[in-house]
Amino acid sequence: TRRIMRGKFSPYLVGIFGIVGMTLFYYVLLFATTSDPLHPYIFFLDKWFLLGPLFFGFGLQMFLFQKMRMVMSHGAKGVTGASMGMSGVSMAACCAHHLAEIFPILGLVGLAGIMTEYLNFFLGAGIFMNFFGAGYMLKKIQMAKVKC
Repeated sequence: TRRIMRGKFSPYLVGIFGIVGMTLFYYVLLFATTSDPLHPYIFFLDKWFLLGPLFFGFGLQMFLFQKMRMVMSHGAKGVTGASMGMSGVSMAACCAHHLAEIFPILGLVGLAGIMTEYLNFFLGAGIFMNFFGAGYMLKKIQMAKVKC
């Protein structure tokens, strides 16, 4: 019963699903915008030091969010909204660089150039927000456990 606890999935399973899901989302998005099945691999090899922590950070947040849901179901439910907001901001920041691939379709080629120029900044901001959000959720989990 380690995998399912009280009708909920294990946080470890949810975290792994988050990493795999984000990786698949990355591949499908890059493939769809370039029509080149090798482009996502080449881009990953070029930016592995940014994409790896980004994928891991997303999985970590999903792990912590599931863990927090389990802790909250035991009594302290007041912190869920704030941590969900932080997760939402983190996910938006980590995917913002993909807007550069959609802008030319919308006729915003200049904006796409700016986004592409600052790609590393957006990826770095996404990593920062992921780990900031994870730290925030970890703190809330610890506070909730003390209250229980």
